[in-house]
Amino acid sequence: MIGKKLALHHLRKGVIAHPTDTVYGLACLANNPSAIKALVDLKQRDLDKGFILLASDV
Repeated sequence: MIGKKLALHHLRKGVIAHPTDTVYGLACLANNPSAIKALVDLKQRDLDKGFILLASDV
């Protein structure tokens, strides 16, 4: 489990944790490049893998 200081650091960069029906997910605004970078860094994920996009309207 990450510490409060590290969690606050990522929250300030625009990354949030949100509950789903089974696990917590990490998310950020799709139009915030610095938040996307922070999410990629936090998840240690290759950008080529992509992300799931949730939208209320298209």
